[in-house]
Amino acid sequence: MTSVQAHIHQRTSSNLVSLPIRAGQTAPKPSDAAIRSKSTHTSDEFLCEFLNPSFDAASYLNAALPPLAVKGVTNSPAHNAVPLPELSAQTQTLLSQLNAQTTRMSDTLTQLTDDILRSGSRLAYEVELLRGEALGLSETLHETLRDDINKFVPGGLGREYENKKESTAKKATDEKVEDKNDATISVPSPDEAGTAAGDSHGVNPTDPEYVKQLQKLTLVRARLDSVIKVFGDAMEFVFPPSEVSVSSGFLSVSAPEPGSAQQSSEDKGQQVLKGLRDEISNLLYKSGDPVEGIEKSAARIEELKTLTTVWKGTAEERGRNKFIESLAKMVEDRHRDLMREMDQAARREDKAAASTQGKTQDGEESKMPGGFGLLSQLQKLRNGL
Repeated sequence: MTSVQAHIHQRTSSNLVSLPIRAGQTAPKPSDAAIRSKSTHTSDEFLCEFLNPSFDAASYLNAALPPLAVKGVTNSPAHNAVPLPELSAQTQTLLSQLNAQTTRMSDTLTQLTDDILRSGSRLAYEVELLRGEALGLSETLHETLRDDINKFVPGGLGREYENKKESTAKKATDEKVEDKNDATISVPSPDEAGTAAGDSHGVNPTDPEYVKQLQKLTLVRARLDSVIKVFGDAMEFVFPPSEVSVSSGFLSVSAPEPGSAQQSSEDKGQQVLKGLRDEISNLLYKSGDPVEGIEKSAARIEELKTLTTVWKGTAEERGRNKFIESLAKMVEDRHRDLMREMDQAARREDKAAASTQGKTQDGEESKMPGGFGLLSQLQKLRNGL
């Protein structure tokens, strides 16, 4: 409290002596052009003064707070001077408003950062999609519609296409000489593209054109089905927002408040994580063959690991990898316990055989179930995370 009084007294003194703003005056408002907000996130009137390039904190506080009425001062006090308790209450109110605006802007910045990270993969996918459509259009013009175009364009598009191809190749060569690190993408001609596709996918060059088209459509359909399956699994693999962490030092995504819009995704994400843990636990402890259960659990974790590549480079990547690592640790612990149980059972058999018949231990290894080379596979899986 003493420091607050000293600070307020210093501010009042500065009003009377050094600062250009006196008691009863207000800070000059900057021009509309200087404080015009360029974003909807800063359109609040409360933030207009903070957008001014010549913003001064002392001037802002002098304008926002009334002067302090100091007892024992011979000079005539200002007409709007207030006592210390009232000034303290107004200061607390102003600080609460500033704190609320700071929290809101921090949350907005966190949300924008997450949106930028999430949209990176989507943007790359859209670029590849547009590239495929451009290649398809080129193939249609130079193969499917070649005869029709030749009727209206003398010589067709072949000569123009070859000239453009030569100029593109020359430009690519010049860029490669200037900068060896630049990657040059060469677009093959339709005939070359068709030949390469036929060689890579087992298409016989002597097949009729309609057979080649059917084979190409079958390949496209298979790839689309695989992409749809991956994205379907990714949509079902909901991750709770409370488990997401941003690597930045001052940005963090906290658990959603009860009743908020993210509460439903939080509950659904927790149910998905619990379901995956129960699935791995059932495979490990409720399977008829323990070794087979461990192998199925390792295969399931490998599928989840492959699925997490969808979120590579996003804010959820670290949290998902950490969760999959915890599942892999469950499999490792179960494998270790199973090995210990098998070792103890083997020792009991050896002791019983030695006390009764003194039989050798030949053939005991053949009675043990196989699959214990899985430890290296689990270690490899864990290192991969």
